[in-house]
Amino acid sequence: MNFGNKNETNSGKRKRIKLECLECGKTFDNDYKQKHEKNIHNGKKVGTKHFGAPKNPFEASKPNSKQVSKNP
Repeated sequence: MNFGNKNETNSGKRKRIKLECLECGKTFDNDYKQKHEKNIHNGKKVGTKHFGAPKNPFEASKPNSKQVSKNP
């Protein structure tokens, strides 16, 4: 009897996302967001962003993009 046969691609672990607090700048995993808000910001909801993500992804990608010339 093999009841718990899981696929190798789905190991049952949740994918953690590293977040950065926009008010104090601390970094933590997404599952600690509520605990961070309660302990540091007295329960106040605060904004977060993905750690290392640029503020404006379009501005960040401009230097990396290649300009296509229309001359044959």
